[in-house]
Amino acid sequence: MADMPTKIVYTSGDPTSALNLAGTGVAVAVKIGGEDGATPEQIQKLKDAGIPIVIWQSSADQAGADAVKQYGAVGYIAQGEDVDQMNAAAAIGNQIDVPKTIVTNGNYLPQWPPGWGVSIEFYQNAYDQSQQNL
Repeated sequence: MADMPTKIVYTSGDPTSALNLAGTGVAVAVKIGGEDGATPEQIQKLKDAGIPIVIWQSSADQAGADAVKQYGAVGYIAQGEDVDQMNAAAAIGNQIDVPKTIVTNGNYLPQWPPGWGVSIEFYQNAYDQSQQNL
């Protein structure tokens, strides 16, 4: 299994604003699902430009596992900030054969699904210290 790219730009909505990353080796995490998910046409534009695609979801589900295969994604990211999100990620983990990670705010880390990496969110510009979660 290949490694997850070390540089990933997250997008929501239309990810084609990241087309300028073509040729840089930076992967683009495209959100699928929900009102701010990318369309298949938008994802294809990134692929046509040679940009590595990482699929990400605010809550893991079958559509995410399917999208990894459909788009030939190099990685998968699921949100994991509560019990339901962690269970959802664990439920589809065995269907994903690329590097996978859970992005979390650090508030829910008592048990980690086997085979998943971790990415911690940090809001460095939050004026309220309680929002700076590291």
